[in-house]
Amino acid sequence: MKNKIRKWGIRTLLFILLGFVSITITMLNPNLLYARKTQIGNYTIYHEKELHQRFEQRLKAIDSILVDSELYDSKLELKVCLGNDALYPQFMKTIWGNAFGWGMYNIATLNGAIDIQQNIIELHGYQWNFEQLLLHELTHCLQFNAFGFWNSNPLAKHPEWKWEGYAEYVARQGKGQHSLLKNMERIESARMVAPDEWGVFFEDKTVAPRVYYDYWLMVQYCMEVKKMSYKELLKVNLKEDEVKEEIMVWYELKSIR
Repeated sequence: MKNKIRKWGIRTLLFILLGFVSITITMLNPNLLYARKTQIGNYTIYHEKELHQRFEQRLKAIDSILVDSELYDSKLELKVCLGNDALYPQFMKTIWGNAFGWGMYNIATLNGAIDIQQNIIELHGYQWNFEQLLLHELTHCLQFNAFGFWNSNPLAKHPEWKWEGYAEYVARQGKGQHSLLKNMERIESARMVAPDEWGVFFEDKTVAPRVYYDYWLMVQYCMEVKKMSYKELLKVNLKEDEVKEEIMVWYELKSIR
């Protein structure tokens, strides 16, 4: 009886290990689930349909912003996985849960209906700015490259506001998004008009989740007002509630002037 239990235990462990290895191999090799790939500079684009004629222009605009991140590495080879019902984003959704996108290792994956011409990606009735979403996910790749597997989220358990907030800080470089004061005015107005709404809407009708919006402004405050680098921000012991309180005091003082 003990031998049978031991055999079944070994088989179960082998089955779990095989499943883990298979999932890992698939996650790190999106080419296994795509029909096409296109090389553009340091980027390998995985896609099912022909790339839109404006895609390369969008990618150049994205890269011109990404290079300004203190974590940028010109030698890093990045992979971009596009949605539009491709198998790989569906696989990622099964692993990580439904979302607009995911960034891990050197792979940025987008999930949703992409309209390159209009520069949007749509999911569940919400529209995200395509360039900014891809920038967000690529920034996660920069974080992973800079800090390594064990010191990157989710394993490192850095505060989410620091991890996601930096990705938003790098990504949100559109018209009307540079001023911290204006960004604060937008979220405070949104809270008054629609306190229960999931997102904050920009002038182009695209959205940012309110929780990510708050994270973005906290990082923007720390880097632009407190003059911290991102690496310093990760190391210092700043509590989320304390930063929120501090930024509100700053905002109220600025609003009076």
